[in-house]
Amino acid sequence: MNHTVEVRISSAWDARFGVLAWIDRVAKILETLETWNQRHKTRQQLAKLDDRMLKDIGISDAQRFIESKKRFWEK
Repeated sequence: MNHTVEVRISSAWDARFGVLAWIDRVAKILETLETWNQRHKTRQQLAKLDDRMLKDIGISDAQRFIESKKRFWEK
């Protein structure tokens, strides 16, 4: 789920408070959280696949086990 927010800040306001830099940092944090959430969901779903489904996607039970046991922050 991607969300786009349009923000218009005057250059004087940005120069004084660094608003655009702050907004950029917040956007990166939100992007990271979305990535972590997606990994968590995907790994939960992977853990539930049966042998037939694993064969269909071309991974072994051992590969599934390793991937599904990773923490959400691990690539």
